[in-house]
Amino acid sequence: MPSKACTAIKDLDEEFENAIVRMTANRAYEERIKVGKTTIGPLEEGEEFEIRYWAGRELARLGIARFREDDKIDLVSLHKVHWMEMVQSGKQVSPLPDRFYPRVRRLLKELSAALKDNPSRVEEYEKAKRIADDILSCRMRKIVALAAVQAASGEILKNLSREEKELYGELFDTFGEWKKEVLQLE
Repeated sequence: MPSKACTAIKDLDEEFENAIVRMTANRAYEERIKVGKTTIGPLEEGEEFEIRYWAGRELARLGIARFREDDKIDLVSLHKVHWMEMVQSGKQVSPLPDRFYPRVRRLLKELSAALKDNPSRVEEYEKAKRIADDILSCRMRKIVALAAVQAASGEILKNLSREEKELYGELFDTFGEWKKEVLQLE
């Protein structure tokens, strides 16, 4: 049975798929465009509009529109997060960009899919995967350390992503129960 923290990841991913995102039209479209139950248009080239992520992904795949650059995670932004995480002490957790983990999953999926058409991008994919894994490992070590103490301050916890807060809560509860058993406190 999946843990509560793992179930939360699936729920948050579904929430991300249905989140409203801003996109930019790649060219003018005089006709209305229907994606699922959503209709957009007509559009002017460069016009920004809002749409659910899953529908926007289809528009991007068809070359009709693109996600705004500040809404995407790419190798450069991944490097910035990695650097910030590495310069923090073991007891400090830096804040992550909004919806970081769903965006990283999609970056890795996108880079993996690009390998089929362009095998020369394997280095880019491996680098992104390695950096994402480094970030995750570093943050997990910090979360374990925080959960092992009686209680972390609200200031530290506010820098955890929603996925990380679920993991922290689960670990904190488990460590507390384990400590009571080991020391026979009740």
